[in-house]
Amino acid sequence: MASAILAHEGLQVLVLEKNGRTGGVCSYYEKNGFRVDIGTHMFSRGARGPLGQLTRRLGVPAIPFVQTYDLALIKAFGTSLRLPRDLARYPIFLADAARKLKLRPKEIVEATRFFHSVVRFDEARLHEMDRITMWEYVQRYTDNPRLIGLFGLLLGLYFILPLSEVSAGEGIWCFKHMARDRGLAYPKGGSVTVPDTFIAAARARGAEVQCHKEVERIRVKDGVVEAVECSDGSAFEAPVVVCTTSLLDQVERLVGPEHYPAAYVERVRGLKSSMIAVQAKIALRRPLIKAGALVGIYGEDFDLKRFQLGDFESLYDDIRNGRVAPITPIYAPIPTNFDSSLAPNGEQLITACAVAPTTDIELEDGPQRWIENMMESLKGLIPGLEKEILWVDTQSTRAIGNWMGKLHAPAVSTGQTPDQVGNRRPPVHTPVLGLYACGCNAGSRGIGTELAATSGAEAADRVIQDRSNGLIPMGSIVGKTRSRIHEEGMTA
Repeated sequence: MASAILAHEGLQVLVLEKNGRTGGVCSYYEKNGFRVDIGTHMFSRGARGPLGQLTRRLGVPAIPFVQTYDLALIKAFGTSLRLPRDLARYPIFLADAARKLKLRPKEIVEATRFFHSVVRFDEARLHEMDRITMWEYVQRYTDNPRLIGLFGLLLGLYFILPLSEVSAGEGIWCFKHMARDRGLAYPKGGSVTVPDTFIAAARARGAEVQCHKEVERIRVKDGVVEAVECSDGSAFEAPVVVCTTSLLDQVERLVGPEHYPAAYVERVRGLKSSMIAVQAKIALRRPLIKAGALVGIYGEDFDLKRFQLGDFESLYDDIRNGRVAPITPIYAPIPTNFDSSLAPNGEQLITACAVAPTTDIELEDGPQRWIENMMESLKGLIPGLEKEILWVDTQSTRAIGNWMGKLHAPAVSTGQTPDQVGNRRPPVHTPVLGLYACGCNAGSRGIGTELAATSGAEAADRVIQDRSNGLIPMGSIVGKTRSRIHEEGMTA
């Protein structure tokens, strides 16, 4: 994203990607006629959100987002609900949810007041909510454990954190914009269509892209960026570097803490990340799910009908201690329900994940047990799954972390907790002149790839601003009239 904007503004751009294909976890691989996402994706705001806004800003073709008739199949608390795409179906959906969840009239009123407060929230007051947790905010309206559990499941998918750690301001902002835009979708061609769109835009404006270029060092002298050095021995002089890995990785590995003020290093070392997930890519002989995604909670020996408020917190406590919990939240988009060309004719692809510890946590249950638990949960949520399976690829947290290249492999490097959002979120500029951060580690609000996109745009705009204010030494490359911008690990 940053590369496309900077190239659009006339700067000379070089994108360095450590993997063999650009796109980060939005990239893909091919197997037996399937095109398979590296990560697990849907896009909460689709064409109406930042990805659509940025294609319009750049004047490039729109990303072809698609929606399904039922956006999601929700299976939790002993019930099954289909989240509709069309507003006209929402009254029936809400009535069905109230009946199946056995809500009393008072609880229906409470739930209505809560969701109304979120979607109508005055964003001028958002800073007031940034400093409290979503757990505190929800309980102002209801103490029904199933309602809180459903909302906790949703925000767990957003932020990979429990309600007791998610900033209420961030949760309100993301849910409000998703509800307003009604854009929950997935792109034709797979999730890689998103980064490919912006890489193509950057190339069209003269940007160069090099893969298999793992950045080993960002060389800094006297507080100013000098060059980028790669593990293959190559090096590139650069007055500006836009770095997408975690701030911790940037400070500790790529640059070195000695080049930053002590207070900044202390702040970065104290940042809290989100958790990560184990993943499964499942090819089926025939479709078993019609909705765009399956969102569920499964526990073989757990009575979900007696779910209590503390059960979600216990779940995350288990994960923090490296233990598989008795209940497992599952998130499973179905890419082939949006684009049938992603699989051979008549077959279905499920991309699933289940929350798991980051790689710095010592596991009480070994890596294989986390994979087995995810598969057991999927089989419990999807009747007939096992007999329709053609093949399954699974990814441990370490495997996905190796692809991402981030220290400890968090899904969100700077977690969206009360002290790490809004005006307390690390900015996209760093104390090192010419060094900027973007992705899930600095700046902006949002979910997943949309957060990364807005952060990338914010970083690019800050580069442009600093350039116009004379803070960046432009034109320093011999024989070049424009400066060279390096964006390490570009993931759109």
